[in-house]
Amino acid sequence: MTEVPFFRGWVVQLKSYTLGLLLLPVVAVFSCRDDIVDGKWPLPEIDGWYVLGSMHDTIRGMDQSAQFIWIATQNNGLVRCSKSDGSLKYFNTTTSTLPDNFLTSVLVEHESSIWIGSEHKGLIHFDGDAFEIFDTTSGYLPHHTVRALALDSTGDLWVGTLGGLAKLQGGHSTHYTSQNTNGQLPDPLIQSLGVAPDGSLWIGTRTSGLVHLQGAQWKHYDPSDSPLTDPFIRTFFWHDRTMWFSSFQSFYSIKDMVWEVFSKENTGIVSPYVNDLAITDSARKYFATHEGFSIWDPEGGWKNFVEELPHPICEQVLIDENGLVWVGTFGGLAVYKPEGVDAPW
Repeated sequence: MTEVPFFRGWVVQLKSYTLGLLLLPVVAVFSCRDDIVDGKWPLPEIDGWYVLGSMHDTIRGMDQSAQFIWIATQNNGLVRCSKSDGSLKYFNTTTSTLPDNFLTSVLVEHESSIWIGSEHKGLIHFDGDAFEIFDTTSGYLPHHTVRALALDSTGDLWVGTLGGLAKLQGGHSTHYTSQNTNGQLPDPLIQSLGVAPDGSLWIGTRTSGLVHLQGAQWKHYDPSDSPLTDPFIRTFFWHDRTMWFSSFQSFYSIKDMVWEVFSKENTGIVSPYVNDLAITDSARKYFATHEGFSIWDPEGGWKNFVEELPHPICEQVLIDENGLVWVGTFGGLAVYKPEGVDAPW
């Protein structure tokens, strides 16, 4: 937690906040761990945190299969991390036929079917041996930059791009843009996707808020007609009939169409800019934020972590079958072992 005193590494982060057309830079200085090593377990542990992987791995997406954590990095391609021993295998333009090292998202359909979103080469499929590209030239996508992936209960793959939405179904692709939906998808810049338990699709946009697609019915929520504090929607998670999601300034829950809005002022979170979140069956909540990592426990309240991490910008969080919490940061991969959880190493 933040009272841990003995860290020597520092990260200087240049943030940019956009207000209208004005770009405001803010310099923030954070302390972070400098005992990071590449290798297998066991690794150095501080307050339940373990760190592995290179500080040069900027993690943008994570998902898991039975044996592995799959990691999309911004600068080093695809990384496969063994759950059992922490070993890392890199697939990038140097070590494999992966066509782009700048990856934005990853989705595991099953052990030999991995879908990958890229910045420059569209959608990529990996079967464990070869990579296949689905892009604009083949007509699969409305834009070559993919930012979000979601798989629905029928097996259809939804792809959020910077030019609209695509649904891949049985080898065919259907595009949804502002033009062909008569503006019901108001913003083509898709940042996040989530499939609800009822099978409907929730779409997070960069500049126009939240969109709900149920069957052929569209519903749009923006700050002018909803409790949204800003229109940049980041992530979705469902727990106990409640949808959780986040924007640039706040995070939210919706249950039976009743909204709750959470901020730094009414919670103990380290930052309201939540990039990802995960919730356990016991209702413990894990928040990957832009300025550190936060845990809310129903019995213990809030705990915040910054110095224990390889980098303060936490982009991804997932919980594996053992209860270990995997956190993707802009400086590599961290693993948190809650009290009472058994680790495989």
